[in-house]
Amino acid sequence: MKNHEDFFEQLREKGLRLTRARMAVITLLARVDAPQSIPEILDALREMGSLFNKTTLYRELAFLVGHGMVKEVIVSGEKRYYELVGDHHHHTVCLGCGSIRDIIFRENLLHIERAISEQEGFQVLEHSLEFFGFCRTCKV
Repeated sequence: MKNHEDFFEQLREKGLRLTRARMAVITLLARVDAPQSIPEILDALREMGSLFNKTTLYRELAFLVGHGMVKEVIVSGEKRYYELVGDHHHHTVCLGCGSIRDIIFRENLLHIERAISEQEGFQVLEHSLEFFGFCRTCKV
């Protein structure tokens, strides 16, 4: 679990306002262990007693993404999820229930990035990797 206070401090150090909405979003994302969709975030915030609308949530997420505190995870080129920025990792996506889980490789993928750069002359800035299949609950 990530420490939400560290993210609050980052906002303060950058001279950015620490609004109730930002605090609520950061606190929620620090509590969960997987990227969250907009509906999941809204539901969880309502359960926490933070009542603000979808437009406010989109605006706050865009602000936090823009300031490098939240990462937008795009699955299958269309579905958007959000998580706090942390150690580099990848995801598993269950085709049954739709759950997304963080996974961390012990192997470093830098050698693959270098090979792409050398073979294709392509400058890799970042990468995203998702594995699709069925979780323990859904697999047949």
